[in-house]
Amino acid sequence: MTVRSQEMRDGEPVKKRASVVHWDRVPVVLLGLFFLGLWWLIGGKYTIDGLPLLLNEILAFLRAPRLFHAVDDWRVYVALCWLPICISIAERRYAPWRRLTLSTIMLWVLLVWLIVSGLDAVSTWLAITNPPPDAYAISRQLAEVRPLALAWTIATTFLPESAIAALWWWLRKG
Repeated sequence: MTVRSQEMRDGEPVKKRASVVHWDRVPVVLLGLFFLGLWWLIGGKYTIDGLPLLLNEILAFLRAPRLFHAVDDWRVYVALCWLPICISIAERRYAPWRRLTLSTIMLWVLLVWLIVSGLDAVSTWLAITNPPPDAYAISRQLAEVRPLALAWTIATTFLPESAIAALWWWLRKG
Protein backbone atom coordinates (compact mmCIF):
# COMPACT_ATOMS: atom_id res chain seq x y z
CA MET A 1 0.00 0.00 0.00
CA THR A 2 1.40 3.38 -1.02
CA VAL A 3 0.86 6.38 1.20
CA ARG A 4 1.02 9.80 -0.42
CA SER A 5 2.16 12.67 1.73
CA GLN A 6 0.17 15.85 1.34
CA GLU A 7 1.00 19.33 2.43
CA MET A 8 -1.03 20.12 5.50
CA ARG A 9 -2.26 23.49 6.73
CA ASP A 10 -4.20 23.77 9.99
CA GLY A 11 -4.57 20.00 10.07
CA GLU A 12 -6.30 19.91 6.67
CA PRO A 13 -4.77 18.80 3.38
CA VAL A 14 -4.03 21.70 1.04
CA LYS A 15 -5.72 21.42 -2.33
CA LYS A 16 -3.31 22.20 -5.10
CA ARG A 17 -4.84 24.11 -7.94
CA ALA A 18 -4.27 22.43 -11.24
CA SER A 19 -2.62 24.49 -13.91
CA VAL A 20 -5.28 25.26 -16.48
CA VAL A 21 -4.37 26.02 -20.04
CA HIS A 22 -7.13 26.85 -22.46
CA TRP A 23 -5.78 24.87 -25.40
CA ASP A 24 -8.30 26.36 -27.80
CA ARG A 25 -6.67 29.76 -27.25
CA VAL A 26 -3.08 28.64 -27.95
CA PRO A 27 -3.06 29.56 -31.69
CA VAL A 28 -4.33 33.08 -30.99
CA VAL A 29 -1.86 33.51 -28.14
CA LEU A 30 1.09 32.28 -30.25
CA LEU A 31 0.16 34.61 -33.09
CA GLY A 32 -0.28 37.49 -30.65
CA LEU A 33 3.04 36.73 -28.97
CA PHE A 34 4.76 36.72 -32.35
CA PHE A 35 3.44 40.16 -33.36
CA LEU A 36 3.80 41.65 -29.90
CA GLY A 37 7.35 40.29 -29.75
CA LEU A 38 8.16 42.04 -33.02
CA TRP A 39 6.63 45.25 -31.66
CA TRP A 40 8.70 44.86 -28.48
CA LEU A 41 11.86 44.40 -30.61
CA ILE A 42 11.06 47.63 -32.45
CA GLY A 43 10.71 49.40 -29.11
CA GLY A 44 13.99 47.89 -27.92
CA LYS A 45 15.72 49.14 -31.05
CA TYR A 46 14.27 52.62 -30.45
CA THR A 47 15.58 52.52 -26.88
CA ILE A 48 19.09 51.60 -28.02
CA ASP A 49 19.00 54.13 -30.88
CA GLY A 50 17.81 56.88 -28.55
CA LEU A 51 20.41 56.38 -25.82
CA PRO A 52 23.25 58.20 -27.64
CA LEU A 53 20.84 61.02 -28.47
CA LEU A 54 19.75 61.24 -24.82
CA LEU A 55 23.33 61.21 -23.56
CA ASN A 56 24.24 63.93 -26.05
CA GLU A 57 21.30 66.04 -24.84
CA ILE A 58 22.49 65.66 -21.25
CA LEU A 59 26.00 66.67 -22.32
CA ALA A 60 24.59 69.66 -24.23
CA PHE A 61 22.71 70.72 -21.10
CA LEU A 62 26.00 70.59 -19.20
CA ARG A 63 27.64 72.56 -22.04
CA ALA A 64 29.99 69.69 -22.78
CA PRO A 65 30.82 68.51 -26.29
CA ARG A 66 28.64 65.79 -27.76
CA LEU A 67 30.56 62.55 -27.62
CA PHE A 68 28.17 59.83 -28.72
CA HIS A 69 27.42 58.82 -32.29
CA ALA A 70 24.38 57.07 -33.67
CA VAL A 71 24.34 53.30 -33.44
CA ASP A 72 25.21 51.94 -36.87
CA ASP A 73 26.80 48.57 -36.10
CA TRP A 74 24.81 45.41 -35.42
CA ARG A 75 27.37 44.37 -32.79
CA VAL A 76 26.33 47.32 -30.64
CA TYR A 77 22.73 46.08 -30.70
CA VAL A 78 23.91 42.62 -29.70
CA ALA A 79 26.08 44.06 -26.91
CA LEU A 80 23.22 46.19 -25.59
CA CYS A 81 20.32 43.76 -26.11
CA TRP A 82 20.18 43.13 -22.34
CA LEU A 83 19.21 46.75 -21.69
CA PRO A 84 15.66 46.73 -23.15
CA ILE A 85 15.05 43.39 -21.43
CA CYS A 86 16.04 44.81 -18.03
CA ILE A 87 13.98 47.95 -18.65
CA SER A 88 10.91 45.90 -19.55
CA ILE A 89 11.30 43.74 -16.46
CA ALA A 90 11.60 46.83 -14.27
CA GLU A 91 8.60 48.52 -15.91
CA ARG A 92 6.37 45.46 -15.45
CA ARG A 93 7.59 44.04 -12.16
CA TYR A 94 7.94 47.25 -10.20
CA ALA A 95 4.94 49.12 -11.55
CA PRO A 96 3.64 51.34 -8.74
CA TRP A 97 0.01 50.28 -9.13
CA ARG A 98 0.97 46.72 -8.16
CA ARG A 99 1.82 47.85 -4.62
CA LEU A 100 -0.74 50.20 -3.20
CA THR A 101 0.71 50.52 0.30
CA LEU A 102 2.32 53.82 1.18
CA SER A 103 5.74 53.36 2.70
CA THR A 104 9.26 54.67 2.34
CA ILE A 105 10.29 51.67 0.26
CA MET A 106 7.26 52.18 -1.97
CA LEU A 107 8.32 55.78 -2.58
CA TRP A 108 11.80 54.57 -3.60
CA VAL A 109 10.26 51.92 -5.87
CA LEU A 110 8.07 54.62 -7.43
CA LEU A 111 11.08 56.88 -7.94
CA VAL A 112 13.15 54.13 -9.58
CA TRP A 113 10.19 53.11 -11.75
CA LEU A 114 9.66 56.72 -12.86
CA ILE A 115 13.36 57.12 -13.71
CA VAL A 116 13.55 53.84 -15.66
CA SER A 117 10.26 54.43 -17.48
CA GLY A 118 11.13 58.05 -18.14
CA LEU A 119 14.53 57.20 -19.61
CA ASP A 120 12.91 54.52 -21.76
CA ALA A 121 10.19 56.88 -22.99
CA VAL A 122 12.59 59.78 -23.64
CA SER A 123 15.12 57.62 -25.50
CA THR A 124 12.27 56.14 -27.57
CA TRP A 125 10.91 59.64 -28.29
CA LEU A 126 14.34 60.86 -29.40
CA ALA A 127 14.83 57.84 -31.68
CA ILE A 128 11.37 58.25 -33.22
CA THR A 129 11.65 62.01 -33.76
CA ASN A 130 15.23 61.85 -35.11
CA PRO A 131 15.20 59.11 -37.73
CA PRO A 132 18.45 58.41 -39.58
CA PRO A 133 18.80 59.75 -43.14
CA ASP A 134 18.29 56.30 -44.64
CA ALA A 135 15.06 55.64 -42.66
CA TYR A 136 11.84 54.57 -44.35
CA ALA A 137 9.57 57.34 -45.57
CA ILE A 138 6.93 56.42 -42.99
CA SER A 139 9.48 56.89 -40.20
CA ARG A 140 10.34 60.36 -41.46
CA GLN A 141 6.65 61.25 -41.77
CA LEU A 142 5.97 59.94 -38.25
CA ALA A 143 8.78 62.13 -36.91
CA GLU A 144 7.21 65.23 -38.45
CA VAL A 145 3.73 64.77 -36.93
CA ARG A 146 4.50 65.32 -33.24
CA PRO A 147 1.17 64.14 -31.73
CA LEU A 148 1.43 60.93 -33.73
CA ALA A 149 5.07 60.52 -32.70
CA LEU A 150 4.05 61.00 -29.05
CA ALA A 151 1.28 58.41 -29.34
CA TRP A 152 3.66 55.94 -31.01
CA THR A 153 6.27 56.59 -28.31
CA ILE A 154 3.84 55.90 -25.47
CA ALA A 155 2.37 52.86 -27.20
CA THR A 156 5.77 51.38 -28.06
CA THR A 157 7.17 52.06 -24.60
CA PHE A 158 4.37 50.49 -22.54
CA LEU A 159 1.92 48.44 -24.60
CA PRO A 160 3.87 45.40 -25.86
CA GLU A 161 4.81 44.17 -22.37
CA SER A 162 1.31 44.80 -21.02
CA ALA A 163 -0.33 43.06 -23.97
CA ILE A 164 2.02 40.06 -23.64
CA ALA A 165 1.14 39.78 -19.94
CA ALA A 166 -2.57 40.07 -20.76
CA LEU A 167 -2.31 37.34 -23.40
CA TRP A 168 -0.52 35.04 -20.96
CA TRP A 169 -3.21 35.70 -18.33
CA TRP A 170 -5.95 35.04 -20.90
CA LEU A 171 -4.33 31.72 -21.84
CA ARG A 172 -3.96 30.56 -18.23
CA LYS A 173 -6.91 32.00 -16.34
CA GLY A 174 -9.15 34.03 -18.55
